[in-house]
Amino acid sequence: MNWLNRIRPKGPTGAASDRANSVPEGLWKKCPKCASPLYRPELERNLDICPKCEHHMRIGARRRLDIFLDETGRAEVAAEVVPVDRLKFRDVKKYKDRLDHELHIIIEMKYSSYFLIVSDYIKWAKNNDIPVGPGRGSGAGSLVAWCLSITDV
Repeated sequence: MNWLNRIRPKGPTGAASDRANSVPEGLWKKCPKCASPLYRPELERNLDICPKCEHHMRIGARRRLDIFLDETGRAEVAAEVVPVDRLKFRDVKKYKDRLDHELHIIIEMKYSSYFLIVSDYIKWAKNNDIPVGPGRGSGAGSLVAWCLSITDV
């Protein structure tokens, strides 16, 4: 077989390599459970559930809101709420400035609906004696999350 390696050209050539180079990046996704390749548009139509093994893929907060809420009828809620420093925080930044900064980021990223939905879930769970942990991941230090009873101190 050594003579075959000498006469065969090195590297991929021909129609097969041209076809492989024409496939766009991110068109296919591998299922983490069954390892089958999944066509991304079909996976999105299937709400990010593998059709072969029914594994539920992780989806982001924005995609989850898009799935559960209608495109029409979304409106910013409580944008006119004015923060009040009831606990008289003493910090390098004023409490109102820190809260304004958080609110500005949340509104700019269009996550206000998400915060309100999570707040409803947490309040419902607490009212129905379902144990809820004190924090919500990276949002645990958020003043807005604390004001909405999403996190506890």
